[in-house]
Amino acid sequence: MSCPFKREVNPKPILPKCKYDLECKDYTRDHRFGFYHNTFGNHHSERMHFLLKTGLYVLSKKKKDATFSPKYLWDQFSCDLKDEIYHEFLIFSYLYTLDHRNDAIDLMTIKQAFTGLEESNITGIYYLNVAFMMWIFKISSLRELVELLDRLVSQGVIVEKFDIHFNRLIEIIRFIPKRKINPVLAKHLEILDETTLKGIYSDFMLGETYPKNGEMELVWRTEKKIMDVQQQMFQDVPSYIISNTGLTMMITEFVRISGYDGNVQTGHFLEPNQNKSI
Repeated sequence: MSCPFKREVNPKPILPKCKYDLECKDYTRDHRFGFYHNTFGNHHSERMHFLLKTGLYVLSKKKKDATFSPKYLWDQFSCDLKDEIYHEFLIFSYLYTLDHRNDAIDLMTIKQAFTGLEESNITGIYYLNVAFMMWIFKISSLRELVELLDRLVSQGVIVEKFDIHFNRLIEIIRFIPKRKINPVLAKHLEILDETTLKGIYSDFMLGETYPKNGEMELVWRTEKKIMDVQQQMFQDVPSYIISNTGLTMMITEFVRISGYDGNVQTGHFLEPNQNKSI
């Protein structure tokens, strides 16, 4: 998807305030990039910086004018969040949340963003079984997996990349030629059902039964880190699901555990008697 917004070399910033000088006229990209969407692509740390800064800016505007609409800022943030770019940002946001679990205000902004993405039909619920799919289809790189998923979308086998639960994964496995299926799984094709697949998946995620290397191992380590935390926090929820909903549940729990006692206004957390500066 191409971004519909202009891509000036030194654009005038969307947010009018400079942290150090409210009258600042320095529009260079290096100085103001965090306040302007210039198509973030896979630069997720910059996308997150933009999200958190704009969240604070919107709150400051809404405190003065309840009718203020953040739609333009929201469109700037979300316009290129599609397919694997969104998938990558979801994982980035999970890891960011784990590393900033005590920053209640920032976490609430992230929660709002993913709730908004889902409500706006920009994304659906995403299930993360990426390392497992790489293992199943004997694929060594994420690029190859994306290419396979693109072909499956074009052939009508799946509708969305990564939006794949276990029943759908079984359909994909049966569609792919047997010679391209991991032999450990291929011998179960005659009796393959969701219970069997989940059992193999559990053995795969434990990390000792099946060898992993290269990109597969890197993806597996990231997935396992997220899933282990979810399992500890929500013992009644299947830990293999990594989704918008899973992330927002995690954030809600971290905020509760932190004992944050601030007020809620226009969907944001406010520190008692304080305003966090832009």
